[in-house]
Amino acid sequence: MMAPTDGAGGNDANCITLLHFDNAITNASAVAQTWTKSSYAAYSSSIKKFGTHSIYDSYRDSGTITANIATSSSTVFYSNLLNDWTLEAWVYLPSTYTNSSYPSSIFNIQSNTNGYPYIDLSLHSAGFTLRHSTNGTSFDFQQAYVHAISTLTWHHIALVKKDGYITLYLDGIAQESGIAWAYTPNNTWNKASVGWGSFVYIDEFRFSNVARWTANFTPPTEPYA
Repeated sequence: MMAPTDGAGGNDANCITLLHFDNAITNASAVAQTWTKSSYAAYSSSIKKFGTHSIYDSYRDSGTITANIATSSSTVFYSNLLNDWTLEAWVYLPSTYTNSSYPSSIFNIQSNTNGYPYIDLSLHSAGFTLRHSTNGTSFDFQQAYVHAISTLTWHHIALVKKDGYITLYLDGIAQESGIAWAYTPNNTWNKASVGWGSFVYIDEFRFSNVARWTANFTPPTEPYA
């Protein structure tokens, strides 16, 4: 397999957002932005991929559909979504969950006040859902992809846009590729979030303004620094 193009040290000039979730939500990249943790979000020191903690929805077992775990209203996302980009995170499913009607959002970028995003990638144990909204009142792209995702282990998820096409990677292996993505971000939607209605643990979230991977790769073995 192809090694990551930026190796283990991925907090470089193309890194826009880097959240380690080590008992805080602090962007470690050089790009100024503020992230806020929701009141019901919690840190886990026992279930984590790297560092000291991961983050999760403390209400996840109550059956309540909640809002975002962590949010930012920074304007940096609009301009950096115009060309190539990479969204990635480590996720841990604590139990089997196959309800495709309520998938758990890993990341949601450029969402308007009604919660309709420029892009949203969600998952459950039976696969992924990729969504996009142009008008902010409905989804004009909503596609489910069936790929079994095992529980009680960490998985690296990456969504890569390159030259107008998206590839979805699970643990460094392309699951879906050639997804045409000609949508233009909305310059009035500036909300980004991690973990909407999340039933998973999330760690090491990164957003880059470059296509990090264009072929199968070995996921990072340490946190980006």
